Amino acid sequence: MKILVVDDEKEVTSLVKEVLKTEGHNVLVSNSGKRGIAKAQKDNPDMIFLDIMMPDISGEDVMRIIKSRSDVPIVYLTILGRSELESRADGYIRKPFEISQLIKEVKKMKDRKSKSLNKNTSKR
Repeated sequence: MKILVVDDEKEVTSLVKEVLKTEGHNVLVSNSGKRGIAKAQKDNPDMIFLDIMMPDISGEDVMRIIKSRSDVPIVYLTILGRSELESRADGYIRKPFEISQLIKEVKKMKDRKSKSLNKNTSKR
């Protein structure tokens, strides 16, 4: 899968990239929300891990912009609690996180995409 990681913390993007590359995924990184939006439009990822609290634009605004143009699954990576979020994100991982949580979310989104493709091909 092609996965975009959008987070202003370079330590987080480096860790996520390293883990997911080891799992065989193509990982793209952006350290700002605005660049993340541009990268999502240009590179058409299969899923996005997105921080909420970034200095240039909030993750919630990034998600709204991306979701208005694409149905790509977006999973929040955040220090905020789930109850603090009112959004249309497809998943949620709270920082600090376990590596197994990343892998589990990717598998979940991959399975969801596979089921969606199977439904579309069986309708033909």
